[in-house]
Amino acid sequence: MTSPRHKIGFFTIVAAVTTVATVAIANNFPAIKPVTSAVHKTGVSGRTGTEHKLGDGQFFIYALEWSERNDDPCWFRSLGIWRNKDAGWNFSSPEHRVASCTEHPASRKTIYLQDPKTATSSSRFIRSVQVCTSEKKDSYNEKLKGIRVKSARFDPATNTFVSENAIEESYRNNCKNWEPEVTCPEGQAATAIYLQVGQVGKGTNAYNGIALQCASPEPQPPPPPPAQGPVKKPGGFGFGK
Repeated sequence: MTSPRHKIGFFTIVAAVTTVATVAIANNFPAIKPVTSAVHKTGVSGRTGTEHKLGDGQFFIYALEWSERNDDPCWFRSLGIWRNKDAGWNFSSPEHRVASCTEHPASRKTIYLQDPKTATSSSRFIRSVQVCTSEKKDSYNEKLKGIRVKSARFDPATNTFVSENAIEESYRNNCKNWEPEVTCPEGQAATAIYLQVGQVGKGTNAYNGIALQCASPEPQPPPPPPAQGPVKKPGGFGFGK
């Protein structure tokens, strides 16, 4: 089936493709699922362009990957999860590409927080993003050349996210300008990425900004009722029925 496409400038944007998988892991771990009825959208770090949402808002994001073709950032993927209590992890890895761009492994950059599959009670997810752009001699040169994030750690005791200030970053040599950081509200983490696509050359489009969609974790399900012993039926004294 042909992917839906959208025109921007002289090139074509291919809509995001999402892959979802479920992995069963037997352990006593609370549910981690986003609230989807009340979300927050941050401002843009970098330049505002034609916006493309990456992800459906039902997974907390723990990793970002992107690559370039001919010096233009044009392929992007986010990795997210949610899980039921004591059940399997559900993974999502939506991709977006500009025009016919495909992942270029030699140029791939990655920000990967602690893998939630192997974490105990300290799973970490993205709560803020800061984009680095190339030299601003003119607007055509404002391409995405680096990303810096901060994390939120899930605390099962309070069923919320605790903000962490340690920085995780990945950037290229021509990263010149760190744009203002955008951050999820306290107690929330990112559930979708808004990629900004703009013209960065004569007839060329590429990524030049990022915004986040944020959400809180759903309340934990109530504990099951206590088990009851067998119910004794009223009876006589053994003199017949």
